[in-house]
Amino acid sequence: MSNVNKDGADPEFAKIPKDQTGFYIWRIEKMALAPVPTIFYGDFYTGDAYIVYSATNQGEQGGQLLKPKKFERTADYRIHFWLGENCSVDERTLAAYKTVELDSYFQDAPVQHREVQGFESTRFVSYFPKGIRYLKGGVATGLKLAEDGFRPKLFIVKGSKTPVARELPEISWRCMNDGDAFVLDAGERIFIYTGKHANKKEVFEATTIAQLFKDQPGESIVRVDDGREVDQLIGQNLELFEKFLPLAQKKLKPHTEADPDDKWNHETADKLTRLFKCSDASGKIEIRPLKEGLAPERSDLNSNDCFIIDAGRGKGGIWTWVGKKSTDQERTESTKYMTEYFKQQKYSEHTPAARIVDGGEPFEFKALFSGWR
Repeated sequence: MSNVNKDGADPEFAKIPKDQTGFYIWRIEKMALAPVPTIFYGDFYTGDAYIVYSATNQGEQGGQLLKPKKFERTADYRIHFWLGENCSVDERTLAAYKTVELDSYFQDAPVQHREVQGFESTRFVSYFPKGIRYLKGGVATGLKLAEDGFRPKLFIVKGSKTPVARELPEISWRCMNDGDAFVLDAGERIFIYTGKHANKKEVFEATTIAQLFKDQPGESIVRVDDGREVDQLIGQNLELFEKFLPLAQKKLKPHTEADPDDKWNHETADKLTRLFKCSDASGKIEIRPLKEGLAPERSDLNSNDCFIIDAGRGKGGIWTWVGKKSTDQERTESTKYMTEYFKQQKYSEHTPAARIVDGGEPFEFKALFSGWR
């Protein structure tokens, strides 16, 4: 693991100014933290784990467009650890560990969020107005590409507010359908391919993503519509396109067989807010229901204990609240309560979750309670 400084924190964290807003991303590389260059913000390798730190004035938007400045009012600290669908158990564990370490470095002021590829929270996605891109592979792949040069890529594009592009396993008609929009990065040409049943929003999002790939002089974007390839592709554009996607081999899946959009979003089992008290005093984790149906009140939370607030996987979120007078063991093991709760409720591991400490509640958490503002 990374070295720690005299404060017990990773040296990377010591670089963060504590008196101003900021936005930082690290990738887990060889079981250590490596800062991600700002030009690659929004790129996430599916075989890796990341930590994202956001600090803003309360009520302000954080993210890649944030310009650092001194805090002018109450600070809003957020730490997200993002897990790619193919990252290793060791990387997952280290990302969670480093998140706790960073939280401690800021004296438990931040809200901790767990993010899983394809099921990110609305807040996390909002950090990247230029879009999120899922890239195949992990650290080793990324380093190899930097040495060997350009690699062509095919992406499928989705998203309701912020475009999300996922790199497909191969550049092939087999990976495509007639109901979505796709971006083929072929180097000197970036092709936007739109299925005949793709909606206008996704076509617009594909255009946004294509603009991001247009990073070298002389590169251009070419629009190709399903069924109009022969009319729209001529000369060098046709030759380059067919190098990757030969028209004679074109066979698109019907949109009815494509992955549903809800695979890209939160599970949406909306339900009434439920409040649970957590304890391990008996030697095993116990999660006891306290209130269901009625909105909880601030007085329902006791600073001596830990609680879980379940406001629905697709709406208010699932939170672990740690009382400031709870034991050190309870604070340390609060994430275990959430893990056990997921098992009991049969929630997917993709379900977003957040951890907060008594006294550092964000506005969206307070909004779940009656009369707490």
